[in-house]
Amino acid sequence: MNTRRPRLHRRTWLKGLGASAALTPFIPLPESRAADGAPLRLLLLFTGNGVVRDRFTPSGTEDDWTLSETLEPLAAVKEHVVVFDGFKYNKGGAFHGHPAGPSSFAAGCGLASGGPFYDGTVGWGLGQTIDQKYADSLPGLPFDSLQLRAGYARHPTIWNVLSYAGTEQPLGGEYDPTKLFDYLFSDAVGGVAELEALRARRKSVLDVVLEDAERLAPRVSGSDRQRLEAHLQLVRELEVRLDQTGCDPSGPQPPDEDDDYWSSFGAMPTQCDAMRDLITAAFACDLTRSISLVFGGGATSQQEYPWLDLVPMGGDTTHHDMSHETFDVARDNIVKIDRWHFEMIAQIIEDLAATPDVDGNSVLHNTLIMWGTDIGEGPSHTWGWIPAMFAGQAGGRLKTDRFVRVDEVPFNRALVSVLHELGFPEVDSFGTNDNGSGGLDGIFG
Repeated sequence: MNTRRPRLHRRTWLKGLGASAALTPFIPLPESRAADGAPLRLLLLFTGNGVVRDRFTPSGTEDDWTLSETLEPLAAVKEHVVVFDGFKYNKGGAFHGHPAGPSSFAAGCGLASGGPFYDGTVGWGLGQTIDQKYADSLPGLPFDSLQLRAGYARHPTIWNVLSYAGTEQPLGGEYDPTKLFDYLFSDAVGGVAELEALRARRKSVLDVVLEDAERLAPRVSGSDRQRLEAHLQLVRELEVRLDQTGCDPSGPQPPDEDDDYWSSFGAMPTQCDAMRDLITAAFACDLTRSISLVFGGGATSQQEYPWLDLVPMGGDTTHHDMSHETFDVARDNIVKIDRWHFEMIAQIIEDLAATPDVDGNSVLHNTLIMWGTDIGEGPSHTWGWIPAMFAGQAGGRLKTDRFVRVDEVPFNRALVSVLHELGFPEVDSFGTNDNGSGGLDGIFG
């Protein structure tokens, strides 16, 4: 997670209403900002090991299409998504396949030659990722960007790092939602030590700011007051959930003494629930406009899914191991895993759609979500066919509820198109694996 920068004009606004700056993390953008338009947010989502292509690909035409078996969990949010068929990743750098997938998706880059991986032959990604290029253009936010992980992977590697500040500058991210909560909200109570002292007394972070919030409520518009109350409720429910999981000695225990609860396989559903609440809170209060989230172990994910009804396969118990098999039982298991991932993604979309934004639309309307993976299919490790999905309306620029076929188009073209919408119209290429031919017509209106 990147360093903080003070957001002075929000604090000035609060001071003018007689409230303290401690309320900043809890205050949705006020209606007075509507004249400037709502901010555009970017959310990158990544799952590993590709998909089962014939059970992932939708059917129909661009505007008259049907979700596939794998994508069926998106049914309630189908109007908010665009599914792409036919992208490819260009090869380049020291390695392609699984480990280069995150960098190819988010930066259009390969991996460096020489480094800490593969006996010193492979290093980190060769370029800045799209979320960091956007974050660099937005000075003044409390947090430049957030990098999140939901799954067992505890230590940053080329397989689970999605964001890069620059060439071979990985941003590892946070997998413990309790620590992320503290990172976002501890300043309101004077720091992490004070927040831990509150917890020891069975107090909430909201206890410190509630009096200020109550004083503020009558001085803002009715819609601002409703959004404030809803946001405070979200923060409190999240705080209770975290207290009842990671902090409860009677709850699930770590798999061994060298690990902790949040890096165990079975914690991932609770992790995902907490992370999506934190994403909603961070976007609604304009704490940041750039977030990335990696599910499971990322590329070559060794995540196991004990809460799913998977058919036992002997020693092949991890997502990666099963993804390489071609027999029906393995394919069925992969589809179940992928469906669960898209259930989590659908919930993120629903949460953002249900959160009012400063301009009267939803936060989802003013967000661009990009989902991708490291390879097309597990058994073949193909890069010649890569699935992708966008969601949200990007401030009204992205026409959704579509199934778009492209013909072996480098994903770099999509990255360039996204950068144009994020405020970089001059960009003609992006990434070390790009041939510099501009954006892709038909993604944005």
